[in-house]
Amino acid sequence: MCHHVCSKITPLLCACTAWLSMSVSAETSIPGTDSISNSYVDNLLVALGSTTSDRERAVLYYDLSWHWGFTDTVQAMEALQEAEKLMDDRDLLARAKHLFHHAGVFYNHDKEKSQQLYMEAETLFARVDSPESYEYQAMLWSNYATLEQSAGNDNAYLEIKLQKCIPLARKAGNTGKLSSYYTDLGLVFFNLQEFEKSAAYCQQAIDLLNERGIEDWNLLWAYLNLAHTRIMQEEMEEAKAILSKAEALLQPVFEREGKYTSFPFYHLLQSLYHEWDGNVNRAIEHALKGIEYAERYSLGYHHFRLMYYLAHYYERVGRNDESKEILVSIKATDGYLNMIENQSVVLNKLAEVEAKTGNHEEAYRTMRELLAVNDSIYSNNIKLQLSEMEARYNASENERRIMELENQGRMQKTILFGSATLAVLIFLFLLYAINQRKKRAQQKLIAVEQRQAMKISMALMEGQENERARVARELHDGLGGKLTGIKLTIENCARATNDGRLQKATQQLTEAVADIRDLSHNLMPPSIRKYGLEEAIKDFIQNLETPGTRIEYYASNLSALVHVNKQLSVFRIIQELVNNAVKHAHASRILLQTTIEDDLLLIDIEDDGIGFDPLVVERNMGLHNIETRVQFLNGTMRIDSQPGKGTAINIECRV
Repeated sequence: MCHHVCSKITPLLCACTAWLSMSVSAETSIPGTDSISNSYVDNLLVALGSTTSDRERAVLYYDLSWHWGFTDTVQAMEALQEAEKLMDDRDLLARAKHLFHHAGVFYNHDKEKSQQLYMEAETLFARVDSPESYEYQAMLWSNYATLEQSAGNDNAYLEIKLQKCIPLARKAGNTGKLSSYYTDLGLVFFNLQEFEKSAAYCQQAIDLLNERGIEDWNLLWAYLNLAHTRIMQEEMEEAKAILSKAEALLQPVFEREGKYTSFPFYHLLQSLYHEWDGNVNRAIEHALKGIEYAERYSLGYHHFRLMYYLAHYYERVGRNDESKEILVSIKATDGYLNMIENQSVVLNKLAEVEAKTGNHEEAYRTMRELLAVNDSIYSNNIKLQLSEMEARYNASENERRIMELENQGRMQKTILFGSATLAVLIFLFLLYAINQRKKRAQQKLIAVEQRQAMKISMALMEGQENERARVARELHDGLGGKLTGIKLTIENCARATNDGRLQKATQQLTEAVADIRDLSHNLMPPSIRKYGLEEAIKDFIQNLETPGTRIEYYASNLSALVHVNKQLSVFRIIQELVNNAVKHAHASRILLQTTIEDDLLLIDIEDDGIGFDPLVVERNMGLHNIETRVQFLNGTMRIDSQPGKGTAINIECRV
C-alpha cells in the first residue's frame, strides 16, 4: 500500500490539515456566519422566554455564554452571571459545570485562564460518580487537549485523548463523543502521515456508530476523514465508496444538526478524486461548489485550500491567467496560509503559471521568493545537523586524546618499573601514600567548603525564584484579575453610553493587562513546567524579537535536563545574555545555540552589537549574576568582545 501522495494529485502540504483536528475538538459548536449566528441566538432567547425551569434556563444561559465568548466577552460574562444566579451552590455537579462553562468564555481569548478553570472544574467533577460527570470530564479534557495542541504540544493532545477522553466517554456510555474522539485521533495520525493508523481510528469510529444505528454528524465526519486518508493512500475505489456514504448524510445532518462545515470538505475530496480519475472539469465543478459553501459560512481554512486547488485545476486545462489571478489573491490575503510550508507550495505553483504565460521576469522574482521561503524552512535543520556533527567530532577528539594520555602513562610506568630498585619503589610508595593522604584531606576540606558554598548559592537562588513566583502570581492573578474586571465594567459602560473617553480607557486597560501578563511571565515563565525548557526559551525569544532585532535560536536535547532548579538557572542565564545583547549591545542580529551532549551543556551566543571591554563593563551588565549561575552549574564562561566588533560568549556546564 502506497504511503505517498499520488502523482496525479497536488495537494497542499499535510501541515495545513493540522487545523482539521482542532475544528472538531471543541465540545461546543463554534459560531459561523452572522445570519446563522443570529438565528442561533434568537432561538436560545425564545427558549429562555418560554421556560420556567431554573435548570433549563441555566443551560440556555451557558450556551449563550459559550457563543458570545467568541465575539463579545462582556455579554458572555453577563450570561454566565445569569446562569450562576440559577445555580444551587450546594450542588457539587452544578458548581463543576459552572466552572466548565466559565472556562469556555476564555477558550478563544485567554488560553491559560481557560486551562486553569478547566482544571478547577476537573477537581469537582472527579468527586461526582455519575454518567453526566464522566461526560463533562471527557468534554473538559477534550477542550484542554485542543488548547495544548494550539500551543504546539501535539504529544499532550494525543496522550489526553487516549488516556482521558476515550476512557471517560466509555464510562459515560456516550457513543457519539467516543466516536468523535476516535476520529480526532485519526486526524492526528493523518497529520503525521501515518495513514494506516489514521484509517484504523476513523474506521473504529464508523463501526461504533453503525453498530448502534447512529447516523449523525460524527458518522459523516468520520466518513470524510477516512475518504481523505484513502485518497492519500491512492486507494481510490474505496475512497469513492466512502464518499457515496458521506454524500447520503450531508443534507440530513445539516437539517437535523445545523452542521455545515462538512460541505466544503466533501466537495474538496470529490475534486481530488475526479482529478485522479482524469476528469479535471468535474474537479473544477466540485472546487467551485466547495468555495461557494466556504464563502457562505465564512470557513477561511477550507476557502484557502479550495482556491489553491482551483488554481491548480485551471493550470491543468490551460486557463493560466485565471490560475495566476487566484494564486496572487491567496498570496495577498491577510494571514496568508500561516504555515510557511504552504507558502512554499503556493509560490511554487505561481512560478510555474507565470512561466507558462511567458512572464519570465515575474517567474524569476517568484522563484527567488520561493528560495527564500525554502531556505527558512530548511536552514534550521541544516544548521542543527552541522552543530551535532561538530559536537560528535569534538567528543571523538577528546576520547582520542584521553587514550593517548593513558598510553603514555602506561609506557612511563613500564620504564619506571624496569629501571628502579625495590628500595626506591618502597620509598616512592611511602612518599606517594603520605602525599595522597594529604591531598585527600585537602580535597575533603575543599569539597566540604564547596558543598557549603553550593548550599548557600542554591538557597539564595531558590529564595529568589520563590519570590519571583510569588510576585508573578500576585501580578497575574491579583492585579491582572482586578484590572480585567474593571476593564469589563468600563467596556460595558462605554458601549451603553458611546463615550469615546471610556472607550479609550478600555483600550489603555487592555494594554496594561497585557503588560502585566508579559511581566509576570518574565518573572516566572509557566511554559518551563508546562512544556519544558526549550519551549520556554523559544517563547521568551519570540516576545523579545522586533523588526529591528532578529534572533536565531537552535537547540538540541535540552529535554535531558530534568532538574527544575537547573532548568530555571539555564533560562535565567539565557534571559540575561539575550537582554544584554538587545538592550546594551543594541544588536540587530543575535545567534543563540544550546546543546546538551553527554551531560555537557553548551551555551553559545553571538551578536553584531557595539561590543565592550569585558574587564571594564562586567560589573555594569549583569555578567556577575550570570557567572554565579554558571558556577552553580559547575561550569565555565568565556567572553570574546571588543568595542565595535560584537560579542561572543561561550558557556560549558556539567549537568
